[in-house]
Amino acid sequence: MNKQSGANAARADFPGTRRGPVRRVLLLCALTTAAASAQGTVDERMAADPRGKVEVSNVAGRVQIEGWEQHEVAVTGTLGRGVKEVRFERHGGTIEVEVVHDSRFERFRDHGEARLVVQVPRVSEVEVECVSADIVASGLTGDLEVDAVTGDVTVDVASGAVHAESVTGDLQVRSTRGFVKAESVSGGSASISTPGRSSSSR
Repeated sequence: MNKQSGANAARADFPGTRRGPVRRVLLLCALTTAAASAQGTVDERMAADPRGKVEVSNVAGRVQIEGWEQHEVAVTGTLGRGVKEVRFERHGGTIEVEVVHDSRFERFRDHGEARLVVQVPRVSEVEVECVSADIVASGLTGDLEVDAVTGDVTVDVASGAVHAESVTGDLQVRSTRGFVKAESVSGGSASISTPGRSSSSR
């Protein structure tokens, strides 16, 4: 009887010493997975100089730039797995919109998608840099510079200088006035429609 009780006690102690850490690890994994797979949103606004500069950067997903009459910059959109936040800051006359990824996913090269709509004062100077994200810009009259690595670029603006470049994506640029330079480095196509001066290369 005493031996049996002792064996039961041993079995009770042995699982107890191992189950605690295992449970904690499993719980941590479950919480991490849930956080990673959850989709977030962004909806922010900031007063802006109507003739200021707006810089936008994103790794994966889509960036849509829209010119409007408001003296503010508005950012809305969805944030996928691996996206930590959208950094929305002012530095002097420049407003920066940057998609920041969770460092836990960097080693897996898992850059989650962020699909953003960024509304800016129509006459703003705008710069957009993306890696694997499409860029769409419309309704602008200020200068525009867009650079993508693998994403497609579509631009439809009224005036101002336009410089559009994509390494492997397609380019479609339409401008009613102003100088346009469009360049697709490798494999993509470049289409320009403008009565002004233009330059294109593939």
